[in-house]
Amino acid sequence: MDMKKNRLALLAVTAVAALGMTLAGCGEKEAEPTKTETTTSTDKAATETKKETAPAAAGNEQVVKVNGKNWAWDLDKTEVKKGQPVKLIITSTEGMHNLSIDGTTVDNVHAMSGKEEVVTFTPDKAGELFLRCTLPCGTGHGSMVAKLKVTD
Repeated sequence: MDMKKNRLALLAVTAVAALGMTLAGCGEKEAEPTKTETTTSTDKAATETKKETAPAAAGNEQVVKVNGKNWAWDLDKTEVKKGQPVKLIITSTEGMHNLSIDGTTVDNVHAMSGKEEVVTFTPDKAGELFLRCTLPCGTGHGSMVAKLKVTD
């Protein structure tokens, strides 16, 4: 009987811990700003991601500001041109999120309150790109998707 109670108590503690970690993503705010980081890599689809310690110098980049909040991405621009670098400036005003864009090398870029991430990639074909949160951030996580239209 005691063994059954111990198992039940362990199961309850595990469930509470898992729920707490899931809800922490969208409900938590980080107080301390940290330095900007970005990455560099290239994939076979000719899409490039740059990660640097400071934002890249302005050139012919199309700048898109991306803000994570509880279960949504806000973009200040929703259309970019094919073949021209896109510079994403990623922040969060609510919770912690990871930004990934289907069909690109932009993958799991952290969006946290007080921190700015700058990522540059070049879309190689016209169509729609889907920005997704890849950090389970609460009950609305599954619908945390935004579209970025790529035109010729």
